Amino acid sequence: MHHPRSLLALATVLAVAFHGGGGQPVNAAMLVRRYNLPRRAQEPTLQQLVRAGFLQSQRGTQGGYVVQRAD
Repeated sequence: MHHPRSLLALATVLAVAFHGGGGQPVNAAMLVRRYNLPRRAQEPTLQQLVRAGFLQSQRGTQGGYVVQRAD
């Protein structure tokens, strides 16, 4: 059985990849609204995915998260 946090992480990466086409950052609030995700769990999950190298964060008013490119 999968742990709910791992499923949330997988859903988050897939949502960012799907909605972040063309390198456009995906806002965390949009993910929470669109997928009815728990906000308290979403922020730490996004931070862990950035630290692990799966996502890249971009600050600012047009900021958000994009999938980290593999080099």
